[in-house]
Amino acid sequence: MKKLMVFGVSLINLMLIFLFFSLVSAVRINEIELNPEGTDSGNEWIELYSEQNIDLNGWKLVNNDNKVINLSQNFNGYLIINFSGQWLDNSNESLKLFNDLSLVDSTPKLEDNYNNEKTWQYCSGDWTFIASTKNSANSCSSQSQSQTPTQNNSQNNTPNTQQEAKISLEADWDEESIINGEEFEIEVKAFNLKDESHNLRIWVEFKDNGTIISDRYDNENDEWKSGTYYVDNFFDREGNKTKGIKLRIRDSYKNFKGDAALKAKLESEDYLLEKDIEILEKETTEEEQKQDDTAKTNSTILSTTSSIKQTDNIIRLVNTKRLQEQNNTKEENKVLYESSGEKVKKYAIYALNVILIVIIILLIKKKV
Repeated sequence: MKKLMVFGVSLINLMLIFLFFSLVSAVRINEIELNPEGTDSGNEWIELYSEQNIDLNGWKLVNNDNKVINLSQNFNGYLIINFSGQWLDNSNESLKLFNDLSLVDSTPKLEDNYNNEKTWQYCSGDWTFIASTKNSANSCSSQSQSQTPTQNNSQNNTPNTQQEAKISLEADWDEESIINGEEFEIEVKAFNLKDESHNLRIWVEFKDNGTIISDRYDNENDEWKSGTYYVDNFFDREGNKTKGIKLRIRDSYKNFKGDAALKAKLESEDYLLEKDIEILEKETTEEEQKQDDTAKTNSTILSTTSSIKQTDNIIRLVNTKRLQEQNNTKEENKVLYESSGEKVKKYAIYALNVILIVIIILLIKKKV
């Protein structure tokens, strides 16, 4: 009896394990749009497929850069997951689907340089690059006209169709390095370049009005230039190229932080790269804060001193005016030259007074 109970419990456990794995295996990454026609940002998507109703709460998708998208949908059949910004790379991209910590499905390294309506699709254990079948069954019957991830680079650079591969741009950066007040580097990737030199323009702008707020560094002339100018011969020759360039936010926008748009364009092409970029605020150290406080204090002192000097100058101006008036009065009363006649007139009155005094004294003595 005891052996029978143990057997029954084991059978139930096996059934539960089988049920769990059958549920898991029913969900797969089914189709991926790495490089949609036009701008990648907001137009990339991933399609999941399940033959059963699945609750994705606690599930997540992880890309090759270890960026995570958490899932919470409940679906059966096809589920399209759209991205508000750019989340997938055009080359060396791979995806993993997790249920909590358990890996449910993954893809090989995929590449899409064609900027068209073709997508990578799961077909009987392999992946093929064919015309998009978004939200419907994959066109696995057209594998003969597709590419597979195992093809080499030379094959990937030459489409099997008559359509010429279009030039496209991508950009990567360290999100924590995009700080206002500091230089930061953007890694620009170009695909399917023609055999010629290519001038590049790259800039950061406000998302709401398109105002350019960045400068880019000119290595050739060792100077910073506005983002409105092209960098001459940034890419040369054909093929796929990757090159870094330094940018910074202009001093006139030193207080800006938050979401902005990074844009890049080749002068010979209409294609424009646009990606969301977050500008971080520069952290002020304790020493920098002290220096800033000292500068503000000195500025206040200089301002006060200047005000005092201005007031003192006004007082001096008033005193000088009064002094000048006094000097003018003295100058008016001062006699610079007297003639002999004027001197006789001036001293005659004194002589007359002396004579009168003498006469008065003689008269007084006579009476006595």
